[in-house]
Amino acid sequence: MTWTAVSLLTVWLTGLLTLIGRYMESIRIIHNNLTPEAADLGYMKPGWKSFLWFRFANINPLRLNSAGRSRLNGAIWNERAMYAWIAAGLFLFAYLF
Repeated sequence: MTWTAVSLLTVWLTGLLTLIGRYMESIRIIHNNLTPEAADLGYMKPGWKSFLWFRFANINPLRLNSAGRSRLNGAIWNERAMYAWIAAGLFLFAYLF
């Protein structure tokens, strides 16, 4: 049981670190591809949620250049996959311990 738990935890942590790395890379690329007039927080969609929690879905695609817009859909997918992976890890943790 111990080796199984350690193996599953190692696989989960490896997947999580990969997804977090891709998430951070997407943040860097998208913020480097803002249009010149989006120097303030105007590139976020209006609403109180965009100031409390950064999400790629809250970014206004019109405030990005073509490279940023092409990367935005992949970043949204990666963000959702990361949250699903974390939720799966919580269920795994509850099952193992």
